[in-house]
Amino acid sequence: MLRSLDINNIVVIDQLGLTFQAGLVTLTGETGAGKSIILDALGLILGRRAERDLVRAGADQARVVATFGPVGDDIRQALAARDFTLEPDEDLVIRRVVRTEGGGSVYVNDQAASVGLLKDLAPHLAEIHGQRATGELLDEAEQRRLLDLYGQCPTAAVATAWRALQNARGEVVRLTAEAEAAEARRQELQQTLQDIDALDPKPGEVASLSDERAMLSISNKLIAELNDVVAALSDDMTLRLSQGLRSLARLSDTMGRDGGQVPTRLLEASDACERALLESEEATRTVNALADSLHHDPDRLQEVDDRLHEIKTLARKHHVEPDDLHALRERTAQALDDVGNIDRHIQLARDALAAAQATYDQAADALSVARRQAADRLGQEVMAALPDLKLDRAQFRIELTDTDPGPHGAEQVRFALKANPGQPFAPLSTAASGGEFARVVLALKVALAQTVDRVMVFDEVDQGVGGAVAEAVGRHLAALAKRSQVFVVTHSPQVASRAQQHIRIEKQSQDDQTQTTARTLSATERREEVARMLAGEVVTDAARQAADVLLVGHDDG
Repeated sequence: MLRSLDINNIVVIDQLGLTFQAGLVTLTGETGAGKSIILDALGLILGRRAERDLVRAGADQARVVATFGPVGDDIRQALAARDFTLEPDEDLVIRRVVRTEGGGSVYVNDQAASVGLLKDLAPHLAEIHGQRATGELLDEAEQRRLLDLYGQCPTAAVATAWRALQNARGEVVRLTAEAEAAEARRQELQQTLQDIDALDPKPGEVASLSDERAMLSISNKLIAELNDVVAALSDDMTLRLSQGLRSLARLSDTMGRDGGQVPTRLLEASDACERALLESEEATRTVNALADSLHHDPDRLQEVDDRLHEIKTLARKHHVEPDDLHALRERTAQALDDVGNIDRHIQLARDALAAAQATYDQAADALSVARRQAADRLGQEVMAALPDLKLDRAQFRIELTDTDPGPHGAEQVRFALKANPGQPFAPLSTAASGGEFARVVLALKVALAQTVDRVMVFDEVDQGVGGAVAEAVGRHLAALAKRSQVFVVTHSPQVASRAQQHIRIEKQSQDDQTQTTARTLSATERREEVARMLAGEVVTDAARQAADVLLVGHDDG
């Protein structure tokens, strides 16, 4: 509910603070007193456009502060969607400032916010209904939402099934598009696989071939050099080492005769020469083996060159390193297998689409049945209330027409009215005059009261009616106020007498200044105000007695 509203420098309001009660709150006063200004201030809280001419003359800014509480889960979710949170049991305080130089600011519980957030919150906070200002009720999407809430229709199942159906359709479209390009892709993959298999490159082959090519390219020169090495080792070094070793052996024998001591260094020298001789012989054998392995073969060199060229050319063609051709083959074979399975994947996707379509159709059919039943019940409730509101010649119905299936089902919902016999049914916005329309909205709101949990404001819903009709309007408003907090701007004493809180709006002029004030009336003041509404400018005792009858009759609210 709206707990309070503080207004500063709005048109002719200097400073005004109002605290509200639950139930039915009526705002009365002379025509032009400024009742509409209070609605304009509330409209700013609900995110409506801020016009600079709303700022009181002489002021540089205007301010409106509204407090709502307790806060429901729907409001908390709307706040959370924009990264705002409220503490448990914390009221929602919205402050909006409008400046004469343009621009303004918004604060939600002292946190800077945007007008966009106010617009998000507005459907959960309040709705304002006037002669032709009905807010969302003229929107067919809102009419559908209200009908679904009224009938507790299974909308969530349809929305879920629709998302699944759209996903399944998207998968079929994606795979079908892939299939159209599959043949060309298949041929490309097959050619790649054939090229690699025909060449059959081995991991590390390029390095091995490169080494061989290097050896083949210098084989003649290398053979000559190696032969020189063998000759040097065989003809010179080995002979001299052998001779030296024999000389050392003779020297050792001579020094060892007759028990003589052979010097250690002589023995070490002999061992060193022996080792050198062995290493020389091994080196000769190794170089001989290397020389024997080499031969100048121009044909083999060409073969190696051709093989290297083919491997590197294929690698460049597929933008990989030569040693990665083997891995490319594995990837190509897997991709070819996947392309070969595209038809099977498409069939599986079509099967899933058929299942999703069946699920959606079942959910949409169930929603259609629930909506038609709810439409009949709601239509009957509204029709039952119309005669009491002096609309006994009017007919109301809820039209359901088939439309393209979507996330909200497969029918369009429209509230339609035939204001007079002989006229066709038409949308609410065009079917009735302002006063008639406002009373139809009232009948709708009473019927939908169980689905509504927000503040409702009716601006002169009783205009142009009196007597029994005004009494009926008051009765319906009181019934609605048992479910939600209801504000009514009224000139009808029958309506005003139903209120739990009666606020009088007054306009005063002094020293060329006009100012609007408002205050909650006491019981005595309320009696006088109802009597004024009954009698006019001069309040008579008879009017006071008539006011007593109205007020006493409605003491139970």
